[in-house]
Amino acid sequence: SAVLLGWAIAGQTLSPQQTIGAATVLGSVWLGQWALRPAPAQPAPLRAA
Repeated sequence: SAVLLGWAIAGQTLSPQQTIGAATVLGSVWLGQWALRPAPAQPAPLRAA
C-alpha cells in the first residue's frame, strides 16, 4: 500500500528491479496462502432407506 500511495500521491516511480521484486513478493504471498487453504468439505453420503 505504501508503494501505491507513493505512486498515486507523490508521483514516485519504481525501477524495473523494484517492480519485479514487488511482483515476486506478492506472488509468493498469494501462493503461500493458496497452498495452505483448507480442503473443501465433503458432503455426507446419502443413506439408502
